[in-house]
Order: sequence, then structure tokens, then C-alpha cells
Amino acid sequence: MQGSTLECTIDRTIVFRADGNSKIGFGHIYRMLALIEMVKPVAQKIVFISSPIPESIMRHILNLKIQHEIVPDYDLAVPDMQFGIEIKLDMKLNGDEIVVLDGYHFGLNYQQSIKQLGNKLVYIDDLGGDQFVADVVINHAPAARYADNSLTQFYTGLEYAMLRKPFLSPFKMKVQDKKIAFVCMGGTDYFEYSLLFLELLNLHGGFDSINLVYSSKYPEELIKKLNNYKSETPLNLYFDLSAEELISLADESTHAFVSASTVLLECYARSLYCYAGYYTKNQRMIYNGFINSNLARGLGDFSALDLSTFKRVLSNLPDKLSEPLNSANRIVRIFSQL
Repeated sequence: MQGSTLECTIDRTIVFRADGNSKIGFGHIYRMLALIEMVKPVAQKIVFISSPIPESIMRHILNLKIQHEIVPDYDLAVPDMQFGIEIKLDMKLNGDEIVVLDGYHFGLNYQQSIKQLGNKLVYIDDLGGDQFVADVVINHAPAARYADNSLTQFYTGLEYAMLRKPFLSPFKMKVQDKKIAFVCMGGTDYFEYSLLFLELLNLHGGFDSINLVYSSKYPEELIKKLNNYKSETPLNLYFDLSAEELISLADESTHAFVSASTVLLECYARSLYCYAGYYTKNQRMIYNGFINSNLARGLGDFSALDLSTFKRVLSNLPDKLSEPLNSANRIVRIFSQL
């Protein structure tokens, strides 16, 4: 695990606000849970506010023993159709809290409503831009850049990786004579790219086995197709894994084939060779940061990915992490200074 948490106490109540569903995935939720795990040891009170979420994630929230409030489900569309959509402030605040937002529907009006009450505001970003009213913006994409803003402090890069604490633990030794593929599109896969990667890996060959992780929120028809594929390739299927189970699976794998989302950071943090692509606009910043820094090899837009591109990209290895990331103390310091 990481070094000892900073000796400090955060007296303000910290309110975390995020949503997730089968259309937008659960990356915003998992980033919130990662932040909560980091600051909980020094925070006096934590409140997590979200729309209804799956039982598998609820179990993790219950284990954290924090206050959880549920707001109505906004039936949010896929990420590329969310931009420009904004909801009204949907939580009661006293005016002396630290509020943390993660989601594209928490636009400028929503943020200004929070600031006008006197609260401190932390905004989790993965799009970039130049319009922020938050006191702090955190973006863990490598090489993320922002223009100077007298109102806002920007914290960017893997030094501020928002990952659940188990992903920051020491690595386990991998079996060097095996090549094991790890495939995961995250909490949702409405374009069936999981199936695409099974087909590409099967045609390419060269891997001893494939570990594919999916969510019970995947479309039922896709889950059936994945199970049917087990007869054609050395495939192991896993769903709704805890962080510890996911780490165990990643630690036995050698190569990751993932979307440029939280799962990419999780795989990189476990020292896998990472191959990533994107299928929504909000994944482009993380994708570009990883590819331009050679922390992953780029598969481009998944909708255009074919076997020749797949083979060409696999012909070279990216860099992989040599020692665990260390971000928890840096993030606690940000909150303690608000």
C-alpha cells in the first residue's frame, strides 16, 4: 500500500455527487468511491449522493460506512449525447461543505449554484476546456493541460490517479512464459466491443488464454454471445468483480485490451502492457495522454478497428509501470488545503 496518510483532519463535510447507469457506465461512480477511500481516514463527515446504482456497487458503499443519499434517475444518454445537457441543483447544502462533482450534466449553472452558497468546489474533469468556476479541477489523464485560471487550481496526470486503494498496492510477480489477455470495456458495452476483441484475439492468436470482465448491466443478448464464444477460444468470463477480485485477475494477466476509461488506469496501475482505444468523445483525453506518453499503444476508434490495424499495433510493446502509483497522499493534501 502507499505511505502513511497525511496527519491532518478535514473539518468540513465533504459531499460527493455522481451518477451511473447501463448507458453511461459507472466510471464517475468508481472515481468518487476512490476519492472517498482516500479522504475517509481524515474526513469528519462524508456524504455520497447519486441516482440509484447496482447492488454490486451498493455493497461497496455499505462497506465504506458512509452516508448515502439517492436522487431521481435522470435517464442519462450515452456520453456523446450528454454534452450541453444540464440539470438543476438537486441536493440540499448548508454552504460550508466541500462539494465534489463528477459528471457532464453538472454544468456551469449547477456549479455556480454550489459556489454561490459559499461552498468549496472540486470538479473531476476528463474533457478539458477553459470554463471552470471550481476551486479545484482534478484530471488524472497523462499530459492534460489547462489555461491559467485565477479562480481554479488544476491538478493533472497520474500523480493524482483516482483509483481505489487496492489498485495502488505492490505488484505480484507474473508468469513470464505465458501471454494472457485481459479484456474489459468497463461498466457498459452497448456497441458490443467485447465481442469484437474476442474475434480479433482469436484471429490473431498468440495468447494462451483470455480473461474477459463484464458487468451484469451489459445487454442480455451480448452476455449470451460472450458465453457462446467460450467454445471457440480459451476464454474465462467474469462479471461484477470486487476491486480485490479484479486486481487478482489483472495480476495474472500480461496484456490489457481496454477502453480509454478508468479501466485503462486500473490496468496500467497493475503493470500490464496496455492497448487502448475509444468509442466516445470523453475518452479522447485519457487516450491521447496515454498514447502520446507511450504508456499504451493506440487502437484508435473502436468502430474502425480491423485485424490489420490490430496486428500492427500489437507488433510493439508500450511502456509499463515499474512501481505502484502513489496518489492518495497528494489528493488528501488537496482537500486539506481547501
